[in-house]
Amino acid sequence: MEAETKKIALLTLYDSDNYGALLQAFALQESIRRLGFECELIQHRRFGFGKSTWHKPAKDRCRDIVRYLLFFSRHPMAFARLLQKRDKRLARDYGENKARCEEFRNSCFTSLTPVFYTSIEQIRNDPPRCDGMVCGSDQIWNPSRFDGAAPFFLDFGPADSIRIAYAPSLAAPSIPHHMRKQYKQWLEKFRAVSAREKTACRAIEEATGIKAAWVLDPTFLFCRKDWERIAIEDANRKRPFLLCYFLARENFICALPSIRALANRLDADIVVLPKGLHPIAEKMVPPDQLCGPREFLGYIKNASFVFTDSFHGTALAVNLNKPFSVFKGWVNTSFAEKFVRITDLLDPLDLTDRVVVQNEIPSLAPIDYGEVERKLGIMREKSKKYLADALALTRRGH
Repeated sequence: MEAETKKIALLTLYDSDNYGALLQAFALQESIRRLGFECELIQHRRFGFGKSTWHKPAKDRCRDIVRYLLFFSRHPMAFARLLQKRDKRLARDYGENKARCEEFRNSCFTSLTPVFYTSIEQIRNDPPRCDGMVCGSDQIWNPSRFDGAAPFFLDFGPADSIRIAYAPSLAAPSIPHHMRKQYKQWLEKFRAVSAREKTACRAIEEATGIKAAWVLDPTFLFCRKDWERIAIEDANRKRPFLLCYFLARENFICALPSIRALANRLDADIVVLPKGLHPIAEKMVPPDQLCGPREFLGYIKNASFVFTDSFHGTALAVNLNKPFSVFKGWVNTSFAEKFVRITDLLDPLDLTDRVVVQNEIPSLAPIDYGEVERKLGIMREKSKKYLADALALTRRGH
């Protein structure tokens, strides 16, 4: 007699129009299914997640203001960019991106909870019916997004529910002292705790006394062939191209001289994503196809070089064995404080030399992907084993 298939309820950030958020959610969902479990994605609106009651000290806020004023004085185009929010073309680009992301959600996330949760009270009063719950990945445990975060610590359901954390990110080097008691109360309910960065593992243990396993981002649970299988390529693009994927407009503007110099060295066109950045560089960027997560993978697959400031842009470039560099912005304080996410990924792979700063041209030195894959393979197997062992708790019932 076959054992009953256990149902896992997965809570992650799948409702974003960010390519990385969607692809990590898809990879984690499919990895759970490959281990023989049913995986049901918890439908939600973010429970107020993203708001914060944690305010920076006054001196830090003043420092940020000075840095932004200096930035705008040196890069007036950045200020002009802020005035483009009502630009019709910009609105159209964002709309096209949103539509492609919605297509991806509709086609790839087919097993959903019957309830769409919009508040903490709702999910506590009517939790998903399941044999175990998984939360992960991305910045769901970020201390600066504290209000409404309780559901992302699986603070709902029966007290004896099997709760598993797979690769959440703090995106911070530590947990503030006034939050540590709450974090400890949340994490004590888990049967298995992990984090995406070694820095986060240390911060969690320091704040709560709970040891967290270090695991890879869910996108690394897939191998290169997995991603290439679902990628959609731009058949009209014949010439070599440099792919620039920047999430912070300030970083993109600061990197423009390096981008132009690199493209000249590569004798390559320039493709800029997400499309909302195009108005900044309209004269230098050729038109591209509508772009969702699958098209994004296609661009990475075929790029001559990837230049990014994004964690998932970096992770997918590594996973697809592409030449790449990561821009470390110094103006956007949000990115500066979260850069540990990227260095914690690159350090064990001996790829920290791929980080560049303003006015530095990325290196074209080849990456030894044979050695990178060897190290990544060990880390990938440990991460898969952690997930398999954690999910096995639902079969044992304790």
